Amino acid sequence: MKYYKKKKDVKFGWGEITDAEEKAMRQMSLKLMIIYLEQQKDDMGEEIKQLTEFILNVTQQAIEKYKHKYDNPRAQACKDILRQYQSTFNRKKLLVGRQARFQQQIHNFQNIIEHINDIETNQMVFREMKAANEIFKKLTSEQPSLEEIDAMMGNFENIAAQNKDVSDRLSTPLQVSTDVDDAVIDKEYEDLLTQQYLDELDSDMPDVPTHPVQSKKPTLQEDRRDDNKDEDHKSLELSEEYQADTNRKDTQSKRTSKDKSTILLQQ
Repeated sequence: MKYYKKKKDVKFGWGEITDAEEKAMRQMSLKLMIIYLEQQKDDMGEEIKQLTEFILNVTQQAIEKYKHKYDNPRAQACKDILRQYQSTFNRKKLLVGRQARFQQQIHNFQNIIEHINDIETNQMVFREMKAANEIFKKLTSEQPSLEEIDAMMGNFENIAAQNKDVSDRLSTPLQVSTDVDDAVIDKEYEDLLTQQYLDELDSDMPDVPTHPVQSKKPTLQEDRRDDNKDEDHKSLELSEEYQADTNRKDTQSKRTSKDKSTILLQQ
């Protein structure tokens, strides 16, 4: 397995290695090493099992062979097997020792990985606690005083009272009086028209001269002009009377519609 050492400002073919990527690569290397050691340990266990079965078989054969020669054939068979298969026993002992060492190394690597995970967890908890402490300090510094809270509550109460007043006014039907005298309305309208006519008449009147005026004999053209003015004045009076009559009818029609609307609202 090939390892790469991280250097500052060094970029590989796939890009620059960050601290998080380096940490992940180290954990992956440890996990791969654990897998390798477990595989070697399993292979050793299989070989130890085969050697043990071989020793048991030859020992059983020796016991059967020495059964009729010695009083204790098992002890004699064990001595002969130990002397004859010394290398096999040494191989088994070596494998058992290596298997135990591999198991210890696996345990150590697992502890390292757990320790790294604990450190990362502690760092994350510390960062969260630091952020929470900053938020708590900010909230504490921005906490309003009791006077500000009382003023705020007073404003809320005033706004609620105003909203209730507006709601009550909107929910209360309008009290419209229907006892209206038509003669009074007609009289007021005629007064308004008369006042408007007088204002227009005053605006058409010439100003009083401030110097002596010499009288002139009217000519024929001036007489005709005066006749035309008289006719125009009469036409104007007729049109104004017609307009006044029309306005009076419109007022009566509007008043009738208003009375009907008031009656419908009250119903």
